[in-house]
Amino acid sequence: MSDTGEQSESYYVSSVGTPEYDRYWKYSHKQIRLGLVALEGIDAKKQQDDWDLDDSEEDDLRRYIDECVLVRAVDNFQAYVVELLSKIFSQRPEMIAGNKIDARAIFEISDIRDLKRYAVEEMATKYSFMNVVDLDTELRSKFAFGLFQTKIRKIRIKRIVEIRNLVVHNRGIINNTFMKKTGSRYDTLGTLVKFPHPVIVIKYLDSAAIDIDRHANEKFTLGNSINV
Repeated sequence: MSDTGEQSESYYVSSVGTPEYDRYWKYSHKQIRLGLVALEGIDAKKQQDDWDLDDSEEDDLRRYIDECVLVRAVDNFQAYVVELLSKIFSQRPEMIAGNKIDARAIFEISDIRDLKRYAVEEMATKYSFMNVVDLDTELRSKFAFGLFQTKIRKIRIKRIVEIRNLVVHNRGIINNTFMKKTGSRYDTLGTLVKFPHPVIVIKYLDSAAIDIDRHANEKFTLGNSINV
């Protein structure tokens, strides 16, 4: 997996993307700084007399930091996608016309603008429970809008998301669910999953977010997205 951002013909500056991308970008860089500070803390602690971890324990600690950064990076990416969809639905309410609304809300919310916001939030909440790969399939089917423009991008994002799920739900130990969902022949059941350095993952997700932002703006004219 490589950083494709610098290979793109054009690149976004964070301050001129959609506000949703801007929030995503800023949070991503906070995550990188957090990981660096944590690792610097380990290095500083090693210089003290009370450092009592052997090499194996130190490797475990460093991996734990990497896992934390990776998990938050994936969560941030998925939150960005849902926020962007909320904006799209707000500007194109006809896209959620077929979505059912709780009958109680119709009687409890008197202002039509508040009711529209409620409908958008309901739709976005529904999609927030889906991982971005399944969401890509759903959006293509319903709105002819895909999140990922190439098959390899979708495959790589799917693996990153499934690594996140494995870390959260099974301490990173490969199980049958992971093997089935990723379809990889190179993973070994019962072992710790391997993943690139979290900074590389963040850069790859950032590249994907840039493409999503550009594509969404071209299709729905969201504004505040330009190429430089």
